[in-house]
Amino acid sequence: MKLLLFFMVVLFLGVGFILGDFFGLVISTIFSFSLYKYYLMISKWKNLPTLDDYLYENKSNQLKKGITCIKCSSNSIKNWGINSVNDTKRSHICNHCGTILYRSGN
Repeated sequence: MKLLLFFMVVLFLGVGFILGDFFGLVISTIFSFSLYKYYLMISKWKNLPTLDDYLYENKSNQLKKGITCIKCSSNSIKNWGINSVNDTKRSHICNHCGTILYRSGN
């Protein structure tokens, strides 16, 4: 994946140089940076535990009223799409302390 990302960045920067003007280079650099930023977001999201893993690792944080935060024991948890509101890849975050707890989606 990292090698593919590297080649895509080189390709887009190359397109900017081939166009031969400053505008082409700026556009290709912005696109390459956006692609790299998205890659970092996906990598960080994939390193989060799934809900099943989170529950298995934190059995004491399961209450009858729901799942609680590992750090502050709050049961107020928000879920955010990693790229947009409608994204299926979601991070579940404690509303009280801001700890990222687990991920969901595909």
